[in-house]
Amino acid sequence: EKAIPYLQQSIKLAKEAEDFFTMANSLNTLGDIYKKRKEYVKALDYYVEGKNICEKSEDVQGALIAKLSIATLYTTINKLDEAEKITLECLKLSQELGTPENTQSAYNNLADIYDKQNKPILAYRAYKKFINLKDSINSAAGQKDMVKHEMSFEFEKKEAAVKADKEKKDALAAAESKRQKLITTAVSVGLFLVMVLDVIVYRNLQNNKKKNKIIEEQKRLVEHKNKEITD
Repeated sequence: EKAIPYLQQSIKLAKEAEDFFTMANSLNTLGDIYKKRKEYVKALDYYVEGKNICEKSEDVQGALIAKLSIATLYTTINKLDEAEKITLECLKLSQELGTPENTQSAYNNLADIYDKQNKPILAYRAYKKFINLKDSINSAAGQKDMVKHEMSFEFEKKEAAVKADKEKKDALAAAESKRQKLITTAVSVGLFLVMVLDVIVYRNLQNNKKKNKIIEEQKRLVEHKNKEITD
């Protein structure tokens, strides 16, 4: 019940955005909901509308999924001839597209159809192919997960090596930066001390000049007095 208004809103927004994939997907999901509620007419309407949108937007796989939904609905309501016809079309198309999941769904639906038609041999063959595909898909998924795990492990290992190398470089850079700062600070302090020493020396020189000038002046006065006394 809660899903329906959200899906209807999704369809509305997807239509405005011309997002045909989302629109068809939401319509198909609405069809599934009404099928579960056994409102088969509404479910079929949504499935057909979704299929038409997929065909219009040339989404072959989306159309295939919608047709499979229609076929399973016909199987549920015992329109078995129509269900078989559509399912066989879907089976052929899924094999041409190379989509094993859709092929698996088609065989599963065929097994149900033949079981309802009281054709046990055909039902058994279809179900056997369904099981074989299921095992194959699970095996492929397992291999895919294993490869993904190995790739993830290799990536993490490389990432760790890169991180360690970066940390080493950062540590060296930080040490070099610290060394440069120490050198800069030492040079700055040294220059400051030299400036202070220059100021002290300059002041001492100025003071000495003043003292020498006073001494010269006193010497000159003494000589002048001595000359006067002598005279």
